[in-house]
Amino acid sequence: MPPRKGIGRTLLQMFGWTLLFAAVLIALIVGSGLWTARTVTRDLVNPNTRTTVVTKGPVVASIRQVNKQIMVEHNNMVYIDYREAPEGWLQLLPIEQSFVVLLRGQVPAGFELNTLQEEDIWISKDGSKVRLTLPAPAIFEENVSVDFSKSRIIAEGDSCPDFICATDFDALQESVMPQAGPMLIEASRESGIIEQTAQLGIAYYESLLRALGFEEVQVIIRSE
Repeated sequence: MPPRKGIGRTLLQMFGWTLLFAAVLIALIVGSGLWTARTVTRDLVNPNTRTTVVTKGPVVASIRQVNKQIMVEHNNMVYIDYREAPEGWLQLLPIEQSFVVLLRGQVPAGFELNTLQEEDIWISKDGSKVRLTLPAPAIFEENVSVDFSKSRIIAEGDSCPDFICATDFDALQESVMPQAGPMLIEASRESGIIEQTAQLGIAYYESLLRALGFEEVQVIIRSE
């Protein structure tokens, strides 16, 4: 029968394997620490770690998150002078319906971004510069609204019977309200809504493009 190993020899072998395992573990920890330190040192030496979008597609997608970008909304008021008198031989009679309406409303303006194409964006080869050409600012006429809670009839005269002239309600609906939108739009144009929209649009998209990582940014407005 082969001689039995001594307990001391067995303990020495177990101790040896333990030391070997510990050495391997320490080597892995030290190697990982050196790699981490090297990465941190590289970032400290070269802090410019911003990622720049080089392709046009993501830039177009970021800008065209909505088809219509409202930049400004003007609150305006307009006066509409309505007068109605009967025709024919009835005009010889001293009857007339008239009133002056003060209408308040909101006129939004911004950019129609559904027309933006990749050709409207230029990006340098190194991805550090970008030039964006925006469409001309537009008033969103279909979104013009009248604030009835702040509108008033400020003067009224009615000597015309309802069976000859329209009632006040019908006159407002049929004759006055169709004029409100165009008059509010014209008032906003005169108060500079297009110019204000262009300025805000340039500032907004310059900030957006810088946030995407571009160092030199130019935003221009396409002429109508």
